[in-house]
Amino acid sequence: MKSTTRLQRFGLLTALGLSAATFLLAQGPLTPPGAPAPTMKTLDQVEPRIPLNATTAPGDSNSVFRISQPGSYYLTGNLAGVAGKHGIKVEARNVTIDLMGFTMDGKRASVDSLTGIFCPSDDQFSDITIQNGRITEWSNSGIFLGNSLSGVESVARSVVRHIVSSNNDSAGIIVTKDSLVEDCICDGNGSSGISLGGSRSVARRNVCRGNAPAGNFVGGIGLGSVGQTECVIHDNILIGNGNGLIIRSTNNGHLYFRNQCSGNLLANYSISASNRGGICVVPPVNAAAINGNTSSTGSGTTDPFANLSF
Repeated sequence: MKSTTRLQRFGLLTALGLSAATFLLAQGPLTPPGAPAPTMKTLDQVEPRIPLNATTAPGDSNSVFRISQPGSYYLTGNLAGVAGKHGIKVEARNVTIDLMGFTMDGKRASVDSLTGIFCPSDDQFSDITIQNGRITEWSNSGIFLGNSLSGVESVARSVVRHIVSSNNDSAGIIVTKDSLVEDCICDGNGSSGISLGGSRSVARRNVCRGNAPAGNFVGGIGLGSVGQTECVIHDNILIGNGNGLIIRSTNNGHLYFRNQCSGNLLANYSISASNRGGICVVPPVNAAAINGNTSSTGSGTTDPFANLSF
């Protein structure tokens, strides 16, 4: 087939009532479009959070930072203790504090600091989460989220996770009712490593070492409020504390299992009556070294919920 000549194509356009100029214009505009609009969301849109600073959480006479509004807050750097002040004071509901791996250091000079993270014992404050960082050397506790010493449990539904709380003059971590403390390390605190001060709280997979060296009815993990019940304590490692796990005689109905205690000053386990748990067992010592997958001795029990002393 012969190709169409330029004149033939022009004749065809003429027959259709079109000029060559009209044909060329029909190809569309040559001006390029503007810059493409952004299609990604900002970090604030994906996960809106608030940096902790003097503008978002201005301190007061007894706190470096004071949180008075609900929200998700995060540290942007290490926080140094100030004489006579808490590091962070929470006076609100529905607050999350992410330490972002930073340290809250309460080292004090001539006058003592107060508590690392503090929430007053008041029923109007609840649902507080603290996670991901280190709290050390405060003159009171590392974390204090209410108490129930008066018999009225306060600051419900707290969550503390992935925290190292060490060398504080009082307790490492204190929570009250319906709360969870998990995957934390409490080391060298003057009172209990973890204090569950309310009913229906859980402590699991924590390591508590060298807390409450003088004993005095506190230790690695302690339960001690009046009328407290239905807490669950499991899979914790409690070494070299005043007591390992202590449940006082004013408490009942708690469940404890698969905890491991060693070298605690007064007792590895000090459990009052009317509580439930796996048996407490001292595993036998292996007579010889192990080189392989099995040994001739075991834990001394087939109870999967047994608590061990070693």
